[in-house]
Amino acid sequence: MPFFIRKPTKRKFQKSNKKSKNPVSNEKKLNGDIIHDDEVESDSSESGINDEYESFSEDEDKYLTVQEKKIKLAKKYLEAVENEEQEKLDANDDISKHVFQKLKENELEKAGKLKKKLADFIKFDIEHIVRLNCKQHKLSVTCLALSSDNHYLYTSSKDYSIVRWSLKNFQKLNFISFKNKKTTNNTNNSILYYNSIVNCLVTSAEDKYLISGNEKGAIIVWDAISLQYICSLQGHKNSISDLTICRETNSLYSTSKDALVKIWNLEELAYVETLFGHQSGVTSVDVLNKDRVVTSGGTDKTIRVWKIQEESQFIYNGHLGSIDVVKKLDEGFFISCGDDGALCLWGALKKKPLHVIENAHGICPLNVQPNWITALAVCPNSDLIASGSCDDYIRLWKWSQQNRQITNLTTIFVKGFVNALQFTADSKYLLAAIGKEHRLGRWQTFREAKNVIICIPLIITNNVC
Repeated sequence: MPFFIRKPTKRKFQKSNKKSKNPVSNEKKLNGDIIHDDEVESDSSESGINDEYESFSEDEDKYLTVQEKKIKLAKKYLEAVENEEQEKLDANDDISKHVFQKLKENELEKAGKLKKKLADFIKFDIEHIVRLNCKQHKLSVTCLALSSDNHYLYTSSKDYSIVRWSLKNFQKLNFISFKNKKTTNNTNNSILYYNSIVNCLVTSAEDKYLISGNEKGAIIVWDAISLQYICSLQGHKNSISDLTICRETNSLYSTSKDALVKIWNLEELAYVETLFGHQSGVTSVDVLNKDRVVTSGGTDKTIRVWKIQEESQFIYNGHLGSIDVVKKLDEGFFISCGDDGALCLWGALKKKPLHVIENAHGICPLNVQPNWITALAVCPNSDLIASGSCDDYIRLWKWSQQNRQITNLTTIFVKGFVNALQFTADSKYLLAAIGKEHRLGRWQTFREAKNVIICIPLIITNNVC
């Protein structure tokens, strides 16, 4: 049958469709009033409609514009800051100046530009040092990570375990143990839990994920609270050496002994790109700002600053041996250390160190070589630095942006290898991962040392500016 010849029933069907386009086609007229076919006249329906309108009237935020919502939130935030500052001040003090100063500090701290001079006003409460140990960490503790709110601590050791601690009462909350245990996914028979030493840990923004990197080149994503397995990020061909996260872009940076630096998207848990350039295993990485990262190249004796968007890199030379750790001081300065025993201060605009402290942790009497600096930590937005080695001391340093120098402050006695160091963001504790052996090998063992995590309280003796 030709297309233009249709049966009468088809025409009726089309005509009914045209009628359906009329907004009142499914309505009936009764006494001049329009009543919907599907409308049920009852008291319950009327009350439901009234309740709906009342709920809309109560929720005022739904009717505010974006600009009005911002103003409302700003007023609430300003009121909270005023109440907080009012508790600290006397009745005669001008609160407006203190509120303005507090708002300025909060904005600078959020941008990572607030510099507090802690080094001259800080003391360490040696008498109240807390030592955390458990049966899951029978071997040397290799790494640690803090939650963004400083309430929880994550640690790992050479016995493949990961432990979550509470820093409020210094108690163990839960843990992951890998010893002699393999679990497979029935869908693809892939190993989810890896029997391998964990070299590094990091927590994501808002503490959603805990991410670990192990000796088998796997990056494992866990739930930060329950420590349940989520997924693994595969791509590196050798041991993972370090992990860090850019909070502004929610990007994960990973380094490995395969000489590669990889970027991952944590929102989609997916691979983004690879940075090429190092000639040997990359040992450490840190974020300078949202589009720049700094890495240390181990035995290639170079430090590289990567411009992600511009796809370029700067190369810095100065160490005589392997560079093991590099840490950000601020957007324009960073610090590094390695097995040559040197502590180097760098500026982003100069390819040679601004200041070098040789033999920062002394000379080893066994081989008459500088003690290997194994750990480095920078107190956020301050001038305080901590370094660790195997010379029985954690050493505290002060760095000056104006003088571009590093000066020694004091030492804290610790027996064993200092495998990791980290300050809490609120500057209340210095955390140290201690082991009988170096986290990367077993060439030296301190039998009298213990495999523990040390929490050293910090005391600020004056108003910090």
